[in-house]
Formats: sequence, structure tokens, C-alpha cells
Amino acid sequence: MALANLTSPAVLAFVLGLLVVAVRSHLQIPAQVYEVLSIFLLLAIGLKGGVALRGAEFSEIMMPIALAVAFGLLIPLAVYFVLKATTRLDSINRGALAAHYGSTSLVTFTAGLVFVEQSGLAVEAYLFTLLAVMEVPGIIIGIFLAKRAAMRGAFGPLMHEVFTGKSVVLLIGGMAIGAATGATGYTGATGATGATGAIGAKGETGDRGPVGPMGPIGATGATGATGATGATGPAGSTNLPVQSICVDKKSTVYWGSCASVDVKGTDYQIYTKN
Repeated sequence: MALANLTSPAVLAFVLGLLVVAVRSHLQIPAQVYEVLSIFLLLAIGLKGGVALRGAEFSEIMMPIALAVAFGLLIPLAVYFVLKATTRLDSINRGALAAHYGSTSLVTFTAGLVFVEQSGLAVEAYLFTLLAVMEVPGIIIGIFLAKRAAMRGAFGPLMHEVFTGKSVVLLIGGMAIGAATGATGYTGATGATGATGAIGAKGETGDRGPVGPMGPIGATGATGATGATGATGPAGSTNLPVQSICVDKKSTVYWGSCASVDVKGTDYQIYTKN
């Protein structure tokens, strides 16, 4: 855990700077680049602190901000007067050292934040707000103590220089911008939707697919109910045969069938009504 914390990019970059000084390397960051980086860093700290400030409840962040301001005032004052009592440094150098120790260290803050996150501990989102809030009083007090001797009797110009300096303007301005825009402005606006592309040409009709299998035969419907049986009609009269007769071509009538009387003719039946 400690090794991962010490090998973070911010800490290693700080160590590289120490090595460059120790070996007396001729490596130097151009003044223009240093100025751009310092402006970017201060504005970024202010923006991030302002965004976190907007998302926090006032009752939750009120006490931490008050403590951050108190430490931001007390640390540079303590450094200034301890140096005055223990060293022969003039007021400008004492004020510069007071501002240095009163100012927060982004490298130390980043290393501590990486260590806490890698430990699996939850941290409040407004820590960057406290970083920015604590930075401002330290810089103001340091500049005031350093230049108050050189600008005796000119309190107005002194305070103007203190509050309009690059560091204070970028930190306070960044916090105001971040608090006004919130996370939406911080992450960037969503780009415009692109134009709809042209409709492609209609493709050729494909071959007809094979006929699908026949579905299952449906269930047979229920058999309808049998109609009622009609009423039985009255019984008809019954005709019973009594005698067969045979009539030949000359209309001669013979009793009995033609076969029985051995005559070529037509058989007839005589019925009697019952």
C-alpha cells in the first residue's frame, strides 16, 4: 500500500525534481511554460473545489470550511513570527516562507488522496473545496506580511495587490465558476446531434423461401344434439294379397300365376282391404 502511494505519478515527478537539483542538472522549465502551468493548476484547483462545493450540503461543509480558513490563517502567522524570533531574515523573506508553508501542497494532497482511495476508504467530495479554501488565506497572509514593511502607510494599495494577485484571483474565480456551473459545466456540454444520413437504395427482392410445414389439424368440433323424434302419424290401412291371377295377350283371365297355369301373360295380385 505504501509502495503504491510512493510510486504515484505526482510523487515520482516531485522526486525527479529533487534529483535534478541534487545533480545540478541544466534542466529548466521555461518561464512562459511555468507561468502557463501555474495558471492552469490554480484555476483547476478552484474549479474542482467549486464543483464539489455546489454538490455539498451547507450544514455538512460549514464546519470543515471554518477549520480550513482558521488553519490557513494560523499556519503562516505562526511561521512568520517563529522565523522572526529564531532567524535574522527580513520581513520579505519571512513573509515568503510564511506563504510557502501556509499554501497547501497539491503533491502532498494527491499522494494522501491516492493512499486513502487505495485503502478502500470513502472520502468526501468536497476535499478539493477545502484545498482551495485553505490555499487562499495562506497566500493572502504571506503576501501581506511580506510587503507591509515595504508599503507602510499605503494600506489600500497593499490590500489591492493582495486580493488581485494571480493566485487569489484564479483560486477564488475558479471556485465561483465551479460553484455556478456545477458538474454539468465541469464535465462539458453534450455535443450537437449530427445530421441524419441519406436513406440507402432499396435492395433487390430475394427468392421466395420454401413453403413451411403444414400446421397440425384442428380438433373436431362437438357433435350437435339429436333433434326430437317427430310424432307418429296415424296407422294406414293394410292391404293383404288374396289371390294371384294371370292375364294373357287376349285379356283372358286365369286364376293363379301364369307359371302355375302354364300361360304366357302377366301376373296380377288381388288384394283385400283390411
